[in-house]
Amino acid sequence: MEATRQGNGGVRFFVGFAVVLAVAMAALIALAPDQVEGVRLVIRATARISMALFLAAFLAGALVRVWPGTVTHWLRANRRWLGLAFAWSHLVHMVAILALVRLDPALFWTLTNPVSVAGGTVAYLFIAALAATSFDRAVKTLGPGRWALLHRVGVWVIWLVFLISNAKRIPISPWYVVPCAILLSALAVRLAIPRLARTGREPA
Repeated sequence: MEATRQGNGGVRFFVGFAVVLAVAMAALIALAPDQVEGVRLVIRATARISMALFLAAFLAGALVRVWPGTVTHWLRANRRWLGLAFAWSHLVHMVAILALVRLDPALFWTLTNPVSVAGGTVAYLFIAALAATSFDRAVKTLGPGRWALLHRVGVWVIWLVFLISNAKRIPISPWYVVPCAILLSALAVRLAIPRLARTGREPA
């Protein structure tokens, strides 16, 4: 969620995504057999959408070095808007969680625990901070050094919360190995590509 130049349809992408997501999630709730099931569908859907958007922003800089092209250049140029789309998706995710707490608090606490809630709260605080400081004015206000530190720490905290949230569910369903593997692969790419570039062995 790095502050980069605007362009290449980033604003249009964000507005279109925000509208489509809101309509789609409302449709999920409307079509579900009951409100609780509808809210749980929204929670699961936005968790997956949020992770995809986060990883697109997380890997944009590395991917354009490995596979330079129209798509990867667009991703890098619009990391800001990908980050804001992620923040919007996770805001919808949070609203759905709060709705589940209101509708069926007993079910909510069977699905989570205070430690997970605390970790999620920390992640949300960083998401809010990164979204609020995604524009050039924030860089000038905070100073480039503090801005970079906030975004660097925030990105890694969010990545870690995604990993823990999926890993703890592996005993429930082995399918959660898949998002964990994706997150760990993204970590490897994110760390390896800049290192290869510094040593002059960057892939063509």
